[in-house]
Amino acid sequence: MERLALHSAPVELHLASPVDPQLPLEDNSVDYIHSSGVLHHIPDPSAVLQEFRRVLRPGGKGRIMVYFQDSLWYHLYVPYHLRLLRTDYVGMSQEDAFTRSTDGPNCPVSRCFTVEEVNALFCEQGLSCRFVGSAISLFEMSLLPTRFDAMMHEGLHLRHRTFLSELTFNERGI
Repeated sequence: MERLALHSAPVELHLASPVDPQLPLEDNSVDYIHSSGVLHHIPDPSAVLQEFRRVLRPGGKGRIMVYFQDSLWYHLYVPYHLRLLRTDYVGMSQEDAFTRSTDGPNCPVSRCFTVEEVNALFCEQGLSCRFVGSAISLFEMSLLPTRFDAMMHEGLHLRHRTFLSELTFNERGI
């Protein structure tokens, strides 16, 4: 609320439950939906997307951010730094280690999607979507120099090695 007051933003906030995501809004009444870092923490994202579809007017748009498998977090930080180098993640599955790594060790739900999974999830709810890009954090960028050690580590799964070996960079090294 303080941040909204800082910008004098004329908005209404509605807190929806992940179990019952019903919003107190009329059908077809919303022009734009922004969801950043929410759907990947919901046990049933389909129910939330159904609600988005209900309230979104025809021609309305949205921008949805979810954790993405094609990332340094998923292919370098979790499998190499957490699962191979740190003893508290040894023996843990990639998915469990990922979940614990995102929003604390007690985070109950934290998924990492592929583009195909997100497309299917949206299509199942009658929504269309397109991938517009992914972001990389400064923390992930700081890990880049370790990718060579990771690729040479015999314990790193081939899919992670392949991802790391196929990275390309622009003229700024990003």
